Amino acid sequence: MVSQTPGKLVLADDIVFVNNGSPVGNGIQAGDTSTNGADGTAEKPFDTVTEGTGLAAQNSFGTSRLWSVYTQGGTGIDYNDNAITAGMTRFTSSYLPIVGVDGRTFGGNTDRPVLYGGILSFFGPTLIVEGYDFRSGIEEFGVAVFGINTSNALIRHNLFSDMGEFDLEEGAGAVTFYVQDDQPHHFAVENNEFRDVFNSIGLIADADSLSDTLNVTLDVRNNLFAGEGYAIFTTGAYGSGLVTTNFTNNEITGNFYIPFISWTEGDVTLNSTFANNVFTSSSDVEYMFGAEISDDTKFNLTVKNNQFLGEVWETQFDLYSYDQSTLTADIQNNLFSNEIDQLMYVEQYDDSTLSIHFAQNIVEAEFDEDAIALNVYGTSAGKLIAKFENNLFSGDFSDDVIDAHVSSESSNGILDLTVAGNQFTDYIGDSAIDVFVGDGATANIKVYNNTVAEDAYIDSTFLQISTEGAATVAVTQLDNNLIFGDVDYGFDFFKDAAATFSVFGTQDNIVTNPFTSDIQLNFGITGSFFVNGFEFPF
Repeated sequence: MVSQTPGKLVLADDIVFVNNGSPVGNGIQAGDTSTNGADGTAEKPFDTVTEGTGLAAQNSFGTSRLWSVYTQGGTGIDYNDNAITAGMTRFTSSYLPIVGVDGRTFGGNTDRPVLYGGILSFFGPTLIVEGYDFRSGIEEFGVAVFGINTSNALIRHNLFSDMGEFDLEEGAGAVTFYVQDDQPHHFAVENNEFRDVFNSIGLIADADSLSDTLNVTLDVRNNLFAGEGYAIFTTGAYGSGLVTTNFTNNEITGNFYIPFISWTEGDVTLNSTFANNVFTSSSDVEYMFGAEISDDTKFNLTVKNNQFLGEVWETQFDLYSYDQSTLTADIQNNLFSNEIDQLMYVEQYDDSTLSIHFAQNIVEAEFDEDAIALNVYGTSAGKLIAKFENNLFSGDFSDDVIDAHVSSESSNGILDLTVAGNQFTDYIGDSAIDVFVGDGATANIKVYNNTVAEDAYIDSTFLQISTEGAATVAVTQLDNNLIFGDVDYGFDFFKDAAATFSVFGTQDNIVTNPFTSDIQLNFGITGSFFVNGFEFPF
């Protein structure tokens, strides 16, 4: 019971009160220590979050119910302590209203309480943290909210600011969840504000040394990330099981080195979705997405309906696969704008499979390197599969738009490349599509239904394919490419003496404004395809 009016307001949850200031006027008196008689009631609140948490955790264990720690804000005095709990605990504050059983509200009309410290939950069934202003973190670790094998967590309506690098294992953030068991875990981080934080959110799911399989879901939604930092959201998934992360409807206005980082090892599956987020024009990053996967892991990355409007000084997508891992990237319906050094850099190694589906995106930017660089260093047991469909590529490209390199250093590496239904406009400093296939490697290629607009200028070639040594190239569909802009060559195919090179197509390809020739190819190329009404090879 808390007095707010002449009547009484009955609250739905069991509450322990904390107030480090003077009486508030709504029934909450000045806080004190338990030694001096404080008992956590509104009439006798504690003056530290530490003592309030201790009683709430004790009561939660005793009653098997959720207990709340209600911290008074706006007192003019900062809180300098840490909270440790293992029960079902909600940390709330006077910044947010509490709803009584009759629908009336209590509080919700002050600033957030400022906490120089943090909240640590050990194996707790439920952790809720809402309405705090975190200025540092737990002394030993540096994180502000730390859940260790916590089953369910909701972190919302908080402010995190001015937090440097964390003295914990790789991947820790201002909000960190550490999981090392096979129990279901569900976490949500929503409607928070992160400013000048080294790493905002970290998930470390590690069953590598256990027989347990992971079962973890983390939702990050409707947050603001501003100021400067190293990362926004890092995920480390090790061992076996399933880890699912969703990053949706967030706004990013600050400067970050690598906003999104993912590591996987073992045979775990990591499903990560990034959808409906906005990187404003004021944002500035080095690398946008960084992923490195190995062993037998599976990483499924979905990036859709986002607006990337800020500058990227290195690479938007920096993806690497090793061993027998599988990396799948589905990138659809996004807007990429402003200055971008490189849109995508990919390296496939060993027996891994790396698949990219890049579709229905608008790319209107200035690039300093190949916009998309695909590199194959793997064996014949692995493969790089890349499909680019129905995209708009416009702006200023200093080099190739799509550059694929199947290295002769690989052990019979394989590339499956499809480029279909895309539109190329404006300036391209080298070729729209450039493929090199090294000795012993194989490339299976389809290029069809693409358009080079009349206002486009391509310094070199629309489609260039070259081989070295005993390479194998099979172009199985070269159809209906309409090259209306200025090019040096429409098509340029080079077959090394030891290579196998075939090109097939049934529909005519049009080249209207070649500076040198509509097509250039050397002897030994087999197949049948059409350019400007003529069938090739002769």
